[in-house]
Amino acid sequence: MTGAQAKRGRPKRGTPQGVTQLLLLRPVLVEVCAGDPDAALLLSQFLNWSDGRPEADGWFTATQAEISAKTGLSRYAQEAARGVLRDCGFLTEQRRGQPALLFYRADRHAIEESVTRCVADRSDFV
Repeated sequence: MTGAQAKRGRPKRGTPQGVTQLLLLRPVLVEVCAGDPDAALLLSQFLNWSDGRPEADGWFTATQAEISAKTGLSRYAQEAARGVLRDCGFLTEQRRGQPALLFYRADRHAIEESVTRCVADRSDFV
């Protein structure tokens, strides 16, 4: 294990080699993302990245390569998923700086509202 790997922490036992973080895909997120599993996966990762950033008011930046490394989504799948998230009102994007970087913010209130409505409408959620 390299020094960089030791700093990030070791993956849990039984985790495939090369996997350092597991990303959960919750079925309710697929449902609120208009049935698009790629959008739900991207939303799950964006929620992870926006956690613990109160100083940035939830804004963060990530390159296509970083998103691809975490989610496995291609450039075109990312663009389509971001479009679904914007249409659902779950994602805000802004270009900032020189050179311009794309910043993202997940709207937790809108997500929680949609999940609550979805759960209330379905009797099979426990």
